[in-house]
Amino acid sequence: MNLFMKLEGRRFASDLVLSARSLLHTHAGTQELIGNLQLACTGRPASYAAGITEIIDLIRSQEDRPCA
Repeated sequence: MNLFMKLEGRRFASDLVLSARSLLHTHAGTQELIGNLQLACTGRPASYAAGITEIIDLIRSQEDRPCA
């Protein structure tokens, strides 16, 4: 796995989440953001897609947690 490409994918996904963070306030918005990230994996190198997938997994792990 190409670590540089994985980090680039993670950075891309993080930037996308930050720019659309208002979507994270609802379940439907969160699902839309996850769908957009999944689409962004299409046609990308496996390492790059792995970085995006890490961010998707992080969003999913936080989705059902109560707000602090």
